[in-house]
Amino acid sequence: MANNIAVLTIHGMGDTKKGYSDDLRKILSRSLGSKWGHVHFGEIYYQDVFQENQIKLIDRFKKHDDIDLIKLRRFLLYGFSDAAGLERKATMPNSAYEQVQNKVLDEIDAAYDEIGGKGKVVIVAHSLGCHVISNYIWDAQCKIASHGAWCDGGFEDSPAGSDLDKFRRLKTLKYLYFSGCNIPVFIAGIPQAKIRSITSSSKGYSFKWKNFYDPDDVLGWPLKNLNTRMGKQSYKTEVDEDNAINVGNLITMWNPLSHTAYWKDKDFTNPLADDLERLVG
Repeated sequence: MANNIAVLTIHGMGDTKKGYSDDLRKILSRSLGSKWGHVHFGEIYYQDVFQENQIKLIDRFKKHDDIDLIKLRRFLLYGFSDAAGLERKATMPNSAYEQVQNKVLDEIDAAYDEIGGKGKVVIVAHSLGCHVISNYIWDAQCKIASHGAWCDGGFEDSPAGSDLDKFRRLKTLKYLYFSGCNIPVFIAGIPQAKIRSITSSSKGYSFKWKNFYDPDDVLGWPLKNLNTRMGKQSYKTEVDEDNAINVGNLITMWNPLSHTAYWKDKDFTNPLADDLERLVG
C-alpha cells in the first residue's frame, strides 16, 4: 500500500527528545487502522540547535545555587530561551533561525522521497513550533526572503514551479494543525493594522488552518482576532478555526504544564484523525 499522505509534526519549546510525537503517532495509527498504511509520519526536530547550552546552564544553577521547582524552572528556561535564540541575529548566515529552517526542509525532503510531489501534506505543530512553521511558510511564500532557508529565493535542484519546489514550499499542504500556539507573544508589539499572516488561500496555497488552545493555557492563544485587517493575509480570514478545548488532567490542567497535553487529548486528536481519514479516502 503506497504512501500518499505525509503527516509532519513539529515540537514546541522546552526540553524535547526525539520521538516526542510517538504517542500521537500511535493514537492516529489506531484511529485509521488499515488506512494508516497510506501515511508517512515524520518528525521535525530542531531542539538540538539550542539544547547543549541550555543543559549546561541549568546544571550550573543546580550545582551552585539554591533553587526549587526544578521541573517547572527547566520548562520555562528551556522554553523561553528557545524563543529568544530562534530570533537572535536571524539575518546572519548560519543563524539559529536558518539552522531550524533547514531542519524543517530536511524533513520535508524526506517526505517528498516517500510520497512524491503530488502527495498531500498535513503539518501538526505545537507551541513554538507553530511560530517556526509559520516563519517557514511565510518565507516560502515570499519571492525572496530576507533570511532563513529561502533567502536565495529557491534551490538549484528544484527550479521554480517544479514538483520539488512546490512541495518544499508546502503548496501541497492540506491541513495545518496548531496547538498551544504562542505566535501572539512574538507579534504583540506590532500595530494591528500592520500584522500579516501567512496565506492559506492564495499564492498557490489551499489548506485548512485549524488552531486549538486551552483557555487555561497561558502559553496557548486564539489567532483569528490577532489583527484588525480584513482580506488576504489576515488571521481572521486565513485561519479557518479557533477551537477552545480543555486539555490535561486534574494535576496539570490548571497550570502551565497543561501546555504539553494537547497531543494526547481527544478534543485535539479526534478532529485530526477524522481529517486524515478523509484525506486517505
